[in-house]
Amino acid sequence: MREPIYSQYLADFAYSPSRISFVHARLATVGDKSLANNQPFNLEYVIGMHNGSVSGLTDGKESDSRYIIRTLDRHFSSHTLSAASLEQILITHVVLPSSDYGALNLIVYLKKSNLLFVVCSYNEAKLHSPEHASYY
Repeated sequence: MREPIYSQYLADFAYSPSRISFVHARLATVGDKSLANNQPFNLEYVIGMHNGSVSGLTDGKESDSRYIIRTLDRHFSSHTLSAASLEQILITHVVLPSSDYGALNLIVYLKKSNLLFVVCSYNEAKLHSPEHASYY
C-alpha cells in the first residue's frame, strides 16, 4: 500500500494554536490535482473550504474552490462581514460569471474578526429530485 501524498507535509500542519480545525476531502472535478488546490485554503485573511460545483471561473489549473476562497480573501482584506456584502460578492464574482452553477457550500473563518460563517446555496434548476434538494 502506498503512503498518502499528504504524509510528507503533515509536520507543517501538525501544530496549531487555533481552537478551530478544518478537514476536507476533495473530489477533483475542476482544476489540477495539486497541493495548491487542496483544502482548506489558509490565505492571508481567511481560511476556507468549498463544496459544490461552479464551472467556468478559472483557466482550468486553479480549482473553482480556490478561486472562490481567494475572491473572499481579497474581499475581506478591506471589508467586514455583513450578509448583504457577502451575498453581493458571491453573486457578482462567482455565480454570474460562472458558466455552470450547481451548488455553493462554504465554511469560512475570518481571521481578523475571529468569525466563522457557513453558506449553503444551490441552483434549483439543477436539482434532480426532492432528495437532491435535501442534500443542500
